Amino acid sequence: MPASPGMTSGLTIRVGVIEEDASMRDKRGEVLQAEGVLVESAATGASAQVLLTQRTFDAVVSNLRLHQMTGLETLERLKPRFPDLA
Repeated sequence: MPASPGMTSGLTIRVGVIEEDASMRDKRGEVLQAEGVLVESAATGASAQVLLTQRTFDAVVSNLRLHQMTGLETLERLKPRFPDLA
């Protein structure tokens, strides 16, 4: 049986979405979920850091223009704990 969307060799893909705009955050989540991806969202870089300490993610999708902490700053702060993040 071929792997379904969001599955790789029977493993589920989990993606974190970081986006301040609620409608954009929801839309990104809906698109990923439609492909079978498990999605968890955060509205700020700070809340994303907390979320990433509670779960393991295969990828993170972030708005680069977050207000309190940019997407790049968020990734730089996460990199020591998650060196495979790009």
